[in-house]
Amino acid sequence: MPLKKIVVAVDGSPAADRAIRWAADCATESGAEVVVVTALDVDTQFIRDLPPSGFRNWRIELHRQLEEDWIAPLVEAAVAHRTMVVEAPPALAIIQVADDEHADLIVIGAHGHGSFGDRLLGSVSYRVTHLARQPVTVIPPDWTS
Repeated sequence: MPLKKIVVAVDGSPAADRAIRWAADCATESGAEVVVVTALDVDTQFIRDLPPSGFRNWRIELHRQLEEDWIAPLVEAAVAHRTMVVEAPPALAIIQVADDEHADLIVIGAHGHGSFGDRLLGSVSYRVTHLARQPVTVIPPDWTS
């Protein structure tokens, strides 16, 4: 079955950069649209909404980074794409977007920790691979394009 829609998770990390580069390559080959999702975990990031006056609005900066930096591989490859910022814990946000978009594939980057503690505490890649209803490709830390 050909890929029509790929959801890729980004957060500005090296792992996310590998994931978006891999998704760009895959979308170029398949002609799929890429939906780029970044999650704002309100449980851990809400304090950033309450800074003293004079601090930069971090949400505006996040959108700028997403649109100008993080999706650069898709722009360079001329891949059809959209971006979404979802306020939810990362694994849940990725899964929800994939379900809502009827994605054929989810792509995430592994941070390379891979310890028992990550599995016990529920790393994002671990949770997505175990809860998603779509195939998930996890891009390992040593992948290069």
